[in-house]
Amino acid sequence: LIFPSWLQDGYWKTPGRPGPVYRTGDLVTYDSDGRIIYLGRLQDSQRKIRGQRVDLGEIERCTQEFLTGLVEIRLVAEIISPAFGDNDTLALFISPADAYHRADPQAYLQSAWPVDALENNLARILPSYMIPRIYIPLSEIPIGPTGKTDRRRLREIGSSLTLAQLAELQPTRKKARKVTTDNEKRVQQMWAHVLGLEPDVIYATDHFLRLGGDSISAMRLVGMARTQGFSLTVADVFDFSELERMAEKIVHVEGHTNMQDIPPFSLLPLEVKESYCRSHVAQICSVSPDQVLDVYPCTALQEGLLALGARRQGQYVSRSVLPLQTDIDPDRLKCAWEKTTAKLSIIRTRIVDLPGKGLVQVVLSDTPWRFGETIQQYLQDDETEHMSLGTQLCRAAIIDRTFIFTIHHCLYDGSSLPMVLEELQAQYYDQPGRTVTGVEHFIRHLSQNNTQESDNFWKAQLSRAEFRSFPVLPFNKYEPQASDFMEHPIALDWPSKGATPSTILRAAWAVLASQYVASSDVIFGVTVSGRQANVNGMENCVAPTIATVPIAVSIDWESTVETFLQGLQKQGLDIMSYEQYGLPN
Repeated sequence: LIFPSWLQDGYWKTPGRPGPVYRTGDLVTYDSDGRIIYLGRLQDSQRKIRGQRVDLGEIERCTQEFLTGLVEIRLVAEIISPAFGDNDTLALFISPADAYHRADPQAYLQSAWPVDALENNLARILPSYMIPRIYIPLSEIPIGPTGKTDRRRLREIGSSLTLAQLAELQPTRKKARKVTTDNEKRVQQMWAHVLGLEPDVIYATDHFLRLGGDSISAMRLVGMARTQGFSLTVADVFDFSELERMAEKIVHVEGHTNMQDIPPFSLLPLEVKESYCRSHVAQICSVSPDQVLDVYPCTALQEGLLALGARRQGQYVSRSVLPLQTDIDPDRLKCAWEKTTAKLSIIRTRIVDLPGKGLVQVVLSDTPWRFGETIQQYLQDDETEHMSLGTQLCRAAIIDRTFIFTIHHCLYDGSSLPMVLEELQAQYYDQPGRTVTGVEHFIRHLSQNNTQESDNFWKAQLSRAEFRSFPVLPFNKYEPQASDFMEHPIALDWPSKGATPSTILRAAWAVLASQYVASSDVIFGVTVSGRQANVNGMENCVAPTIATVPIAVSIDWESTVETFLQGLQKQGLDIMSYEQYGLPN
């Protein structure tokens, strides 16, 4: 109920009037003659499926526009829950316009429905989760007492059909091939789980990225494949994106679940004696030698963040002040934190300088719990106590029913910090939590990289031309300082053309930057998750794995957008093996 000013003001020769206006929720549009055409209901149009907001009206509009002149039908997009199914499914109900075809709508769907052309067209203009893959033929679209589409009845029809019955109704996709081999069926099931789709709508000829896959879902897919005993990497997911090719690539590996333990101190150079190392780092950390459980190298990112933090005290430190809800027991939360600390070695990690070997991570048996009289005094002391070499890099306390959590960025990133908090929650409620992959496995993976090969790769990447960056700095040693923050949300429907959102963003930024620096050769930094590393259980590694890499782009203005995107995506895949090289190198 609203009282709009335009109603009181009137318009042209129409006098205004006071009074309320009721929001009916109807969606309408004007035609060329000024008549109002009813489209549907607002609350019916905006829906969610698997966490993604979909506009059913937009799906119907795009579908109808394509079908105009090809077939005469009435259609309604709706989200249904098939009988005995676990997930909601986006379906398109169709009813032929003429009485002859309405007599056997299923035969009409099988013979006349342009399924391949329609889905290819929708893939160019809609995100994959807004493309219907299930079609349900009806003699008549049900109409409610008010003369509007009876969506409730449509959902009832959809929920009365099993997945097998729905599969029988579907039109034949000319280019699609159903999965046949055992490996294809395995990959189909994994895709369905990761992408949130029904297995029956995934074909052997489908493309992982065009069904909505991205780098995050690729990591989940790799983790699932390894759990089931199959060898698969993130690079494989992008290189063999078609299901039938991926099924040929995966190989069953015996003993996949037995991740070998890495002996303490074994990741250090052979000439470093354990006794000397343990004694030296214990002295720097002001702990007894028996508290030192392991020592291994830092990542390039950890070294860089600690160095920057030392130059700019207080930066790269996260401090969270979290009031406890009334039902949270502080003593139980403290106990949960101690269990979390015991399980996650990264919380017990410090960094020291080992003479002649550089910065190393020191894993201790415990990390002290902090205390304070008042929140204000504790925060003041916490802020003045700098985090540096040999000091505690993760601190926690509960004061006046407030959990205060301070951690240096060299111990966490955007992926691992939620894991820490999830583990704390699991321990509080006496749940098992996740199966954690030790940080040492990631460090061993990095130590196995060929340094000379990495040198050659980055030299080839960065020596092709005179790349220019935006914005142009006043002089070479100028250090930018962020003084403000701006956030501008943009609603995007990612095209399903085989390029990831990351690739599309890199392409857009390269084109934009080239205009500002007046050069076709541009360079910019990109932060990657680092979780594409070929390490078993990498998705469960609670440690900072991010890395910043330079992206050098030479734009050929004569090439097509598709070729440009393919080149950038291949560049991203090539970089994946060398992304932990480190910017200072």
